[in-house]
Amino acid sequence: MRFILVLILAFPFFVVDITHAQELGTWESYSSLRPVRFIDEDAEGSKWIATEGGLYSIVNGQTDAIFTRTEGLYRLNPSAMAYHAATGMIWIGYDDGMLESFDTKTELFNRDDAIFRATQFTRRAINSIQVGTDRIYIATSFGVVVYDPARRIVLDTYANLGSFRSGTGVNDLALAGTTIYAATDEGLAIGNPAQGDLVNPASWSNTTHRDFMQSKVVRSVAWFRDRLYASIGQSNFIFQNGNWQSINDYPSGPIVRFRLSKSKTRLIAVADGYARIVGADGAALAVTIPSETILRDVYLNDSQGEELFLGTASSGLLRLNNRNDAQPSTFTPSGPYLNLFNGLKVIDGVLISGTSASPGRFASNFINTGYVIRKEGEWINRNRDTNADMLTYNANSYYVSAGTPSHYFFGSWGDAITMHVVATNETVVLNNDAGANINPSAPPNFTVVPGMDTDSNGRLWFPVYLGNPNTLYQFDPVSRQFKGFPRYQLVSVSEHYFGLMVDSFDQKWIPIVDGSQNGRGLLVQDQGNLDNISDDSGVLLTQSSNNLPNNKIQAVLQDRRGEVWVGTAEGVARFLFPDRIIKGNAADRQAERLRIRNQLTGDVTFFLNRTSITSLAMNAANEKWIGTQGDGVYHIREEGGLVSIIKHFTSNNSPLPSNNVVSVAVDDISGVVYIATDVGLLSYTDVVTSGVREMESLKVFPNPYVYDRSMGNITIEGLSDETRIHILSVDGKLMQRLDVRGGRTTWNALDQFGNRLSTGVYTVIAVNPDGSQKGVGKVAIVR
Repeated sequence: MRFILVLILAFPFFVVDITHAQELGTWESYSSLRPVRFIDEDAEGSKWIATEGGLYSIVNGQTDAIFTRTEGLYRLNPSAMAYHAATGMIWIGYDDGMLESFDTKTELFNRDDAIFRATQFTRRAINSIQVGTDRIYIATSFGVVVYDPARRIVLDTYANLGSFRSGTGVNDLALAGTTIYAATDEGLAIGNPAQGDLVNPASWSNTTHRDFMQSKVVRSVAWFRDRLYASIGQSNFIFQNGNWQSINDYPSGPIVRFRLSKSKTRLIAVADGYARIVGADGAALAVTIPSETILRDVYLNDSQGEELFLGTASSGLLRLNNRNDAQPSTFTPSGPYLNLFNGLKVIDGVLISGTSASPGRFASNFINTGYVIRKEGEWINRNRDTNADMLTYNANSYYVSAGTPSHYFFGSWGDAITMHVVATNETVVLNNDAGANINPSAPPNFTVVPGMDTDSNGRLWFPVYLGNPNTLYQFDPVSRQFKGFPRYQLVSVSEHYFGLMVDSFDQKWIPIVDGSQNGRGLLVQDQGNLDNISDDSGVLLTQSSNNLPNNKIQAVLQDRRGEVWVGTAEGVARFLFPDRIIKGNAADRQAERLRIRNQLTGDVTFFLNRTSITSLAMNAANEKWIGTQGDGVYHIREEGGLVSIIKHFTSNNSPLPSNNVVSVAVDDISGVVYIATDVGLLSYTDVVTSGVREMESLKVFPNPYVYDRSMGNITIEGLSDETRIHILSVDGKLMQRLDVRGGRTTWNALDQFGNRLSTGVYTVIAVNPDGSQKGVGKVAIVR
């Protein structure tokens, strides 16, 4: 240690930069915590809120700790949650059967995969957790599991509930002393372990009362004041003294959840659009909630007063001083509005995205769909809730984007284009009501934009799905004028444009589909003189004629070498000379399939053959990030048509919440890679960044580097786009040489033979290819 201190003092130019070293290779989640699933309170009075985007707490009226996948949470969007006072744990269940405990004091997670591993059952979702004194009861998709939370073991599994079929799923549970009421799609199952072994189906009794209730599906149940409350079908009932009675003072519609108040002297019934508080007399008192609010949970803190917390589907957590409070306070931790992202783009360090899982025709309509902008760590959310003008929009979803530093554009399924003016933060809709004169996809004014990109002059190009006669449009954001172009002659009237990428030659690469969304190939078109339609030229590239892996084109990217990469439903290919696609010969139009060598056998096969490619992006070193459907995201390098995998992230080896990657984008300034999955957005801080214009002093860290204490590699920053780095000893001997693309790289602190270096000071010299720039840095190494 004494030598290290002397070394630092002897070379005062060294800077110890721990922050940057820790940032590289790390993950960050960008979850919306607005969609609340469950609310509970621990022994210290802290409220814990489970949302579709993670878990967070409220302490003394303020949002406190937030936990997502990157903080140890197993997955996003839990299916059940309950606090168990005896263990001080919050127990969280998931739809794949994983059971997770969270210690509210140590803030550590622990998992039990006993239900997850019950592979004899096809479905293993945890649907509800009910807390007993020394055990918890878990409603699963195959029955009831009795669990000892102190010893963390399964005590019993009840998969045969009387006369119901074996493995009948349980939606909810109610406990009345030792009696268990299990709500299922087949009816109600009732068992008491004091009266017989519940593993034996004969120990359970069943009731459906289908004739009276007109449904046998029991959604939720609760035991309160010697009465069983049940939501059956679309109605709600009370079972008392052997008789079922309809609850007439509830509005129509099923109860999402029953739960007891903190004092356990009142019952709360939670439905999508209302909540009722049931007192000892059985009367149901209405809770005032804002109009159009969809509820998922309500927590009543009646230990002092009547404090209510309303968990909503999209408006965050609302706090009411009492059930008649018409002006609730809102808890909404900062972040994106929804956990839906599509069409990621990074423009000058700013992330933009539509907020939809997929085009509106092929997904549920989200009433709060819109767009998000992330700039300098802050979020701008624009949708029907946050922007009054968007209330009138006829958009089912926003899912494609493009832009320039001055204007961001978002394509929608139904309401053409929305433009965000960067200078004023103004939201402008560009549809026919605004004078766009775009041929609508369907009457009366429903315009679908399935792709967009900007050309070399900053003008926006976009196709209109089902548009006729014009299918392709140009928009000038300065003059705000539109110009339409007809369907190209190689595309039949039964085929449609469905996507767009503009290359460096201003050629348009347009995926083609038929009316059933089957792929028909890739149109490459050049408009030539925009005022002369007769000089348009183009070719249609297909699997059979041009070696594409599949005719369904799902991503198109032009890289830094000018090559065009194409992601299809069954793999990836590239075109080496896009400027010759239209004007060249048949050989120029042949796609090159990427290949990979098996490191064990030496065999060379097609890379990602039969894998559905959803997104393509590149970093400053021209390395590719490839999103897939079901296989996570790949980070690759390509040389001579052979691919080497740098990283392959899945939900098993990374914080990715899902292996279904929707979109990928790279911020070359920071090296951050944004990865949108079908259930949320994360980022990964990569080594590679864009190069500096002029190299000067290089930033080298950590400095000093101590072999036995420093974590990871040495990072070198401040490089130009392409450099050769020489690392020299104090006597000028070459220790290592690195060829680098991008503004940042790492070095493993070993010499060119793989050996550790001797203790000393080493000079790092970076030179660009023509020798016109040189950057110099120094690093102290302690062996």
